Amino acid sequence: MMNLNNCKYNNLVTSLCDKYYYDQSHAKTVARLSISIFNKLKDLHMLGEKESALLRHAALLHDIGYYVSIQKHHKHAEFLVLFNIDFDLYPEKERLFLSILVRSHRKTVKLQNKPLTNSEKDTLSKLIAILRIADSLDYLHYGNVTIPDIIIDKENCIFKIDNAGISIVREKVDKKAEYFKEVYDLNPIFSEE
Repeated sequence: MMNLNNCKYNNLVTSLCDKYYYDQSHAKTVARLSISIFNKLKDLHMLGEKESALLRHAALLHDIGYYVSIQKHHKHAEFLVLFNIDFDLYPEKERLFLSILVRSHRKTVKLQNKPLTNSEKDTLSKLIAILRIADSLDYLHYGNVTIPDIIIDKENCIFKIDNAGISIVREKVDKKAEYFKEVYDLNPIFSEE
């Protein structure tokens, strides 16, 4: 995987977001939360800077499919990432990974039919699980959710969160967190301070 942290690729992502009138506040919040979770779980997922950049790009782009339609916006986002000619300078393999990430931020995750190695599927599964939780925590689009701490305790992964309105969004968060449990084999627990 290439260095996706350079200005060239960051600018391509920003340009694609702007082209499709994304919800900038929500996208940036999901990116911030994704990276926060990623960094706090480094010892668990064992991924590096390249994967962190890919996750951040996916978080920024995950909802651009709303430009086409609210219905199935995750599929439209996948299509826009894969086939928009303005995004052709993004590395081909990483572009495929990015399209899978944005598609998988909601609904069922389907990696089995993708042209990926087992290692790539494992990596993408870990990133998808993080992205889904980050997106669900900002379900209300308030943009002020924080994750002060994540504690791993035997079979649990306890997310200490602030400002998520967890009592309101509990069902959405729990539903998206099911994939986290499947991937990391830990029970995700969300505790609002």
